Order: sequence, then structure tokens, then C-alpha cells
Amino acid sequence: MGRLLLALVLILTSFTAWPQAEQNKVTPSFPPENLPNQYRQADLIKTYVYSEMLKAKDAFVLKNGKRNLNEARQIFSQIGSLEPNDLDPNVSMLIAMGALVSGDFDSAKRALDKASVFLEPFPNFVNQETWATVEWESPEGKSLVRICDGKGNPLGSGTLISSDGVILTAAHVVAGQNKLYANLWDGRHHLVEGIYGGDFKHDLALLKIPIKNDSFKVLASSPAKIGDGVSVAGFPIGVWLPVKTTGFVINSSDLKDNGLISLPGLPSMSGGAVLNQSGEIVGVFYEVNTASKTRPESLMVLLGPIKELVQANLAEPKFSTSADLKIPEGRSSAWNKEETLDLLEATRKWYSDPTASVRILESLADRGNETAKLRLAALYLDGRVVPQNKKRGVELLESLANNGNSSAQLTLGILKWLGAGIQRDSSAGLTYLQKAADQKVARAYTLIGFANLTGAGVDKNTKKAADLFQKAAALGDSVAMNFLCLNSYMEGKNDPESMSFALSPKAKDEMFKWAKLSADSGDAQGALLLAGLYKDGIGTAKDLKKAEALYKKSAQGGNSEACVAYAGMIGARAAADGLNSQEKVSLLKESEVWFLRGAELGQPAGYMMAFMTNWGRMQSEGRPPDEEGATKYLEKACELNIPEAQLNLGRLYLDGKWGFKKDIKKAIELFEAAVKNGSTEASVYLLAAKAELENSK
Repeated sequence: MGRLLLALVLILTSFTAWPQAEQNKVTPSFPPENLPNQYRQADLIKTYVYSEMLKAKDAFVLKNGKRNLNEARQIFSQIGSLEPNDLDPNVSMLIAMGALVSGDFDSAKRALDKASVFLEPFPNFVNQETWATVEWESPEGKSLVRICDGKGNPLGSGTLISSDGVILTAAHVVAGQNKLYANLWDGRHHLVEGIYGGDFKHDLALLKIPIKNDSFKVLASSPAKIGDGVSVAGFPIGVWLPVKTTGFVINSSDLKDNGLISLPGLPSMSGGAVLNQSGEIVGVFYEVNTASKTRPESLMVLLGPIKELVQANLAEPKFSTSADLKIPEGRSSAWNKEETLDLLEATRKWYSDPTASVRILESLADRGNETAKLRLAALYLDGRVVPQNKKRGVELLESLANNGNSSAQLTLGILKWLGAGIQRDSSAGLTYLQKAADQKVARAYTLIGFANLTGAGVDKNTKKAADLFQKAAALGDSVAMNFLCLNSYMEGKNDPESMSFALSPKAKDEMFKWAKLSADSGDAQGALLLAGLYKDGIGTAKDLKKAEALYKKSAQGGNSEACVAYAGMIGARAAADGLNSQEKVSLLKESEVWFLRGAELGQPAGYMMAFMTNWGRMQSEGRPPDEEGATKYLEKACELNIPEAQLNLGRLYLDGKWGFKKDIKKAIELFEAAVKNGSTEASVYLLAAKAELENSK
């Protein structure tokens, strides 16, 4: 039950301290710094995601003649399993990339939704039913090409259509680029020699790279018909490994040279070949129909114009450099969406050339583009990509919020209510949050509920808070569900003044209901709560297997407490009877990895547990205790004032064993720190160490 209580407490600390029982009449303090374990957690996850992405890139690229796609996929999978955060669309984009190439498309959609400032409404139809991964080194995948600009930034997708390096793509993917590269399945990055001649009015282009390749796609002999199944493979949002999406032809004649297909897509899939069920090219994907709300719709260039372009150029090749490719007269509908193209261009330049990105976004903002304004506000308030300009960021959010943009209302409401980086104005913040809630924004209801619960900016009203949490939960907000789970616990204690964990049957049922709803929605905190309920048999039958699976799910979602809990359950299995030495060592290794991940994500006790697990593994393998240098974990835990770590490291210095030089003074310093941090056991060792030091004089 203790772990469940700790899990429940974590929900509270993601915002601020939960108030004591109503009978105590204590109003908690509410400085902004008490709210953001959520924010600090976001920063830790950001650091983790960026560092892991660099590792994945190292494993992905061809380096020293070697490449490890399996390692890259494993890292992508770990990144994709993290829980996306409302506060950082950049990180959510990276999590979405990891989830896409790992085949976890439900998680990808959640992350893409969080990054909707970049992508709305593209994520609407990302799901497990219509998307699939593609093994790039498979016969299906070897014809796929990831097209990049001269700096390696992804532009779109393409397909090899001959054995001598001819690539079919969309013209708008490569328009105006001075230099292009084609990434292939084997890790090679080929400079594009040139582009075949053509008027590009159909948004088609043929590129040439200097290779010989046996894997390529051929043009179908006849066009696709209405109802025919089709698929497109490519590199959406710049992912490093291909994925594909499937659908069917809706219309193949009414749009002249363009066909309408019921098939979802994402930015950077443009240029990918549309294949029939025999794997032959029947079109080129070039645009998502973002106006469709009830089904996925995209446009493709039909087979006829493709054949005309291919036959004309392969019969009499005429090259031009990519710099010569201009947007044509009489351009296709894909070119007419100038703002969409400008937004994609700004996204491509986000990190490689932030000044140019801001220039594009400012131009779009001047034209009233709301997505550009949201992006600019995020950039100016954050101050990491471009110089911070809080005044400009707030102005952009206010203009959007006052014109009814619910995303801006929510963001501005949070910032003003908390005073997070700007002048605090709780009343104005709650006004904006209410406007967002009026538009059925679930998280706005949750935050207003929290304000009523704590009396932060409004009169305290716990009943109204509960009603607001119910509304938010009904709209799918997992944070509200977690609060309701905790509220059921607080209200269900038989004696609110005691620390008794006796709960009424109704309270147990309510806790389980809300925790399960939250966990089923993909919330890492909800999975942690539900794991605790299964572990202790609260509101359900005790089930340690389900508990461990949920701890794992929550840990993979980036929940630091779940990492430690999951590691503990793995360690408990390692201690079970009937395991051989190899099985035990394998479990201890896995346990150590999760303890460390928990520590890196904000649970410093994980360092201490990783140290103990490592030494236990050394003992199981008959190796010297500190052969792998695990005391570095102990030292980190000491720096973070973990008393058990200070006690144990002090004992090592006091005993002078296992490679440690005896140092009584150092041991005394550590014991004193442990006592100061609450360790009663350390006081005994402190007396012994002082006595030994005195006797040695």
C-alpha cells in the first residue's frame, strides 16, 4: 500500500501539494515553483530524448563501414514509448518519430496531437489499422528514398524506378534547392546529379543519382480504378526509417490529372509512390486533403502524367540542376497552398537556420496565419532557438486567444495563472482558461478545477472542483482522471485524521475505475496508479503480473517513479527460487538499467538501487564487487543527499575494502551528512568512526 500512496502523491506533485483534509482548514501555498514537477519532468525527458536521438542517429548512419539498424530501432522504440508533453511540441515531434518507425501508431497519434501546433490537422487519421512499418532493407523497402536538402534536412520521399538511379518524386519536394541528397536503405547518402527536364505542371520530378540498384518499382500497365486498394510508403515528418499507409481510390477521373484516395498522410510523405496491390506505381502522393474531417483523404498525381514524363525523359535525357527548378506557371493544386508550403519550409529550417524560419513565420503571421503565430509565440517565450522576446510571445498569444483560438487561450491561461515566466495575473489566467473550457478543452476544465480545489485565484470550492474534474474526465483528460482517483482515496478513508489505509469498498471501486480509464488512455501516471492497485489488490483482485506490466508501460512512458518500481519488481523476480545463474544475472542487469533510467528522470534513489543491484550481480557472477565501477552511482546518490547512499559509501571508506582506501575522516563526513538527512543507523557508525579516529591518534 505504501507504493500506492507514493504513486498517489506523485499526481499531486505534478502540480502542487494537495490540500489536507477539509477538516484541517489548511490552505496550501501556491507559488509557481511548486507546480511544475510536470515542467521539470518535461525538461528531463527533453534531455533524455535529444541524447537518445543522437545515439539513434549514430547507429542509423553508415559509419566506419558499419551500420546497426536494430540498435537504432530499439532506441526509436524507447523514445516512441515516452509520454508526450503539452508543454514542448518539439519533444512530442521526436516522440512521434520514434513511435512511427516502431510501429506504435496509437502512441504516434498521441504525440502528434501534442505537436499539433506544427501539424494540425494531419494526425486525425493516424492509427494501427491503416499504418504499418516497412523494413528498409526488405525488397519492398529497398526502392524507397529519403530526400534531403544540402544540410541533410528531410524534404520528402521518393521511389527508385530504374536500375540506374532514377527517382520519381513530387516537384514541390525539390523546388528551389541548390543541393539535394538521396538517402538509401544501405546507409548511403548520394548527391543528386540533376533533375530531368519537364514543365513540372503536374507536380512531378525525376531525379538522378549515380548508382546501380536491382530494387526498383515499375509503372503499372493500367491506371487504378475506384475502389482499388493502394498504399504509400515514405518518411513522414522526416523519420529515418520508412512507414506506409494504406487505403483505396475514391475518384480517379473528376480531378483531371489528379486522383482522390482515401488514405491518410503526413508532411514529408509528398513524393512517395502510390502503389496498387501488385506493388506497381499508379500515382504519386502529393497532398493531404486537410478539409476532410470524417475520413482520411489525399490527392495523388495519376498514372498518365507520370508515364508521359518518364517516357519523354528516359528517351532523351535532359538534366537541369535543382537550382534551376522553379515553381511553374499553371501550377497544380499542391502549389496553391502557399501557406502550407511555407509552414513546412519554416519547420525544415527550425534548427538549421532559425533566423530564416522566424522570418518565414513572421511573414505568415502578418498574413493572419494562426499556426505561424502559435509557433512564433512558443519560440519567443522559450528563447532557446531564437533570442527570447516574452513581450512579443504574449502579444501573439493574446491576439489569437481574443480571436477564439482555444490552444492560445489554454496556453495563455496557464502562463498568466501561474506566472510561469511572465507577470502573474491569476484572474486573467482563469478567464482565458474558462474561454478554453467553453470550447470543450478538457485540460482547461482540469486546471480550473485545481484552482477551485486549492483556492488559487478563486474562492476554494471542493465540490465545484470535483464537478470540473468530472467534466474534464468525460472529455478524456487523463490528469483529471488521476485527480479523481486520488480524490476517491482521500474521501474513502474511514478516518480522515488518521494514517489508516482502510478504504470503503465504494472508494476502492472508484479508484480502480478512474485509474483504469487513465491508463487505458495511454497516461503514464494512470498506468502507475493502476499498477499499484493491482499490486495491492485494491478495487480488483491482486495480480502481480498485471502490476509489473503496467509499471513497465508507465516507465516506458517516462514516469520516473514507475521506472524505479518496475526495476524493483524485476529485482524481486531475480531473487526467486529456481533460477539458474544466467537467468538471475540477466534479470539483475535489466533491473539496474531501469533503476538508472528512473534516476536520470528525477528519482535520485534510483542511483542507490542501481549500485546495490550491480553489486548483487557481481556477487552472482563471482566477480569483484566494484569491477564495473558501480560506486559512481553511489557517489551520485550522495551528491543528491540520499542518506542510505551516504551511509553505505561511508562504510566503504571506513572498512577500506573492495578497492577503497581507508579514509576515516571521509567516512565521518558521509555519516554526518546521512544523520543530517534522517538516517538513525548512520549515527551508530558515526560514533564508531569517531572513536576509531580518536584511538588512531
